[in-house]
Amino acid sequence: MSTNIVNRRNASDALLTATKALPAAAAAATSDAIEIGGKGPHREGTKLRVSWPVNSVLVADKTLIITLQSSTTSTLADATAPGSTHTITGATGFAAGSVDFELGQNVGAFTGFKAAVETGGGSNIATILTGEIIK
Repeated sequence: MSTNIVNRRNASDALLTATKALPAAAAAATSDAIEIGGKGPHREGTKLRVSWPVNSVLVADKTLIITLQSSTTSTLADATAPGSTHTITGATGFAAGSVDFELGQNVGAFTGFKAAVETGGGSNIATILTGEIIK
């Protein structure tokens, strides 16, 4: 296999990934948009996986809410699809994990995620979330 093919594949895969640092308490942060294309059969089984590492900062009983974002342009807004949010409740941080959001026909041509930390949740800016398109 030539190096050029490997490099093209890696560049292509990078276009299907977005990262975003968690915000400080009482704030939200939105990832960059990932273009997934218009509606059609290519969407079947396509998901946005948002993953996170171990966090030792989120204050006990405070929440981090991850919301699927969608738009017909690269300016993202909250998706209206069922199951489009995931809540993590702090217990002096939280374990590493991930959540998969189904990208059905009601999701626009661009997708991403928003992370919001509840007031009093502590500064979580050292924790990076990664969103990637998976089949």
